[in-house]
Amino acid sequence: MPTEDKADKAKSEEPEYLGNIWGWKFSLIGLALISFLILIVVIRWNNLEVKPDNLFTPESQNMIIPAAPTVLQPADSLSTQK
Repeated sequence: MPTEDKADKAKSEEPEYLGNIWGWKFSLIGLALISFLILIVVIRWNNLEVKPDNLFTPESQNMIIPAAPTVLQPADSLSTQK
């Protein structure tokens, strides 16, 4: 009989399911953060002049990298000629 009591006792002492250890508030904050970042990406994507789909076309390259301005050389102030 004592062995049956131990078996019954072991079955009744199974650990309970604790569920989400961080709680639902933490999960909802994480969902809100992910949704906010996705919203920022979508807004930024729509406001770009050159969409990443067209990034490698020659026209878009000119929009991304403007032509370099010409650099003027300073006058030589140490010239020996007068």
